[in-house]
Amino acid sequence: EVVDAYAAVAENKGLQIYACIDADVPDQLDGDQSRIRQILNNLLNNAIKFTDFGRVVLRLKVLQRDTGCVTLQWQVTDTGLGISQSQQQRLFEPFYQVFSGHCAGGTGLGLSICNRLSQLMDGQLRVVSEPGLGSSFSLILSMPILEGVLPGVNDLQLRTTPVYVRAPVNELAETTCAWLNRWGAHALVAPQGVINTSAGTVMVDLLPGRNGPLEWSGARVMGVPGAGQPEYTADGWQVGLH
Repeated sequence: EVVDAYAAVAENKGLQIYACIDADVPDQLDGDQSRIRQILNNLLNNAIKFTDFGRVVLRLKVLQRDTGCVTLQWQVTDTGLGISQSQQQRLFEPFYQVFSGHCAGGTGLGLSICNRLSQLMDGQLRVVSEPGLGSSFSLILSMPILEGVLPGVNDLQLRTTPVYVRAPVNELAETTCAWLNRWGAHALVAPQGVINTSAGTVMVDLLPGRNGPLEWSGARVMGVPGAGQPEYTADGWQVGLH
């Protein structure tokens, strides 16, 4: 939902934006959803603000899982201006601004608030960055796992016919394959060139405008930014990427 909210701003700047969520993230957790959202909103907003070309990616990874508890890492990575080591030392201070002359402006309070919120949730906010190579901010939290599954999502049972997934970056295709396989499909990253199709084979085409031409005569599902309800077009089904 957070990525979807910022997708239009990123696309207008010509940036790729997408999310990769580990397929083994537990269905339900006991945590402060609004505070996590507040932190991610700030991190994504900053990443887009200070990135003029390339991509912004949100990743959610399982770092450790024990009986009844999981440690997760939300990571927002960009290909923007980057931050020097000396500036990183003061990054979470109130009113400190790394790019004080940048046209994007701001108060310098966002990261300070995010850092405090992460501490109040017994978590950590970390940064890895290098000037000219972009930045990576990580929120690390441990949370209790709740029983139960997500209704309408994890009770899916897809057919085992092949599903090919195509994306401009391999990690997005691989993550989507992992989720499709979790739901029972036989998903594969689409190879280059002509693909042999069998009855019932589906192509999932993520960000098709960035993937180049496609020779495909079978069923097709296109994941595009900003799409509303699934809609059937002459090129296949069009659905929201996020």
